[in-house]
Amino acid sequence: MLVLEGRDRVGGRSFTGSVAGLPADLGGTFVGPTQDAVLALAAELEVPTTPTHHDGKNVIHWRGWARPYHGTIPKLSLTGLLDIGRLRWQFERISSSIPVAAPWDARRARELDGMSLGDWLRSMRATASSRDLMAIAHEVIRRKAVAVANEASSAA
Repeated sequence: MLVLEGRDRVGGRSFTGSVAGLPADLGGTFVGPTQDAVLALAAELEVPTTPTHHDGKNVIHWRGWARPYHGTIPKLSLTGLLDIGRLRWQFERISSSIPVAAPWDARRARELDGMSLGDWLRSMRATASSRDLMAIAHEVIRRKAVAVANEASSAA
């Protein structure tokens, strides 16, 4: 087998960057225990895998403290969960009205384009917990986008 790498580094989508000063995986780096199709394909192609730790607690740096949590997102109060659900519904409602091929043609394009995520969250009267959680998610997505853009420009 011959593997050709199109970037100035090995790893494909795997990339470790930094989020809030802490190392974070910013790309596809592992196959989880529920991803049966990918695991079956790896076995069929005799691609070795290495077990990864997936039990236990995750850790989030939240409001100045490192806090452990179980599951996909940190434990939120009922108010926090309801607020995240409400924000998600609002975001999906707005995004469904924006044409992917021409977002500038959306009815509220100018208004939305001039608004930061923080501005939008304040306009939606998001709770402090929701704003904090969305800020973390935004930073992870922003850093991933920067890493992808940097990789694309260095490959060109």
